[in-house]
Amino acid sequence: MIHTVRWQSWNAERALGRGVFSQNLCTPDCATGNFVHYRVSIRLFRPRVCVNGKTEFTRMTWRPLGTPPASAMAATVTVKRFPFAIGPSCP
Repeated sequence: MIHTVRWQSWNAERALGRGVFSQNLCTPDCATGNFVHYRVSIRLFRPRVCVNGKTEFTRMTWRPLGTPPASAMAATVTVKRFPFAIGPSCP
């Protein structure tokens, strides 16, 4: 889960920001697992214009800033086909 996002720029083509990623390590299991938190850079891109004229981004990528905890996911992650918008999104 990404939270505490501060957007550095936002335009019709992309949005760039930084936030905190919280990852459940699922140790000893996911129900009682511990979380690690680390800073990430975030990029929203590949916009689409909806029938109502609103624009939403359909891709989000995040990557760790600095060195994440050893047990954390350290790779760049891209999420596809999911609408990201501020305010109402496409119907």
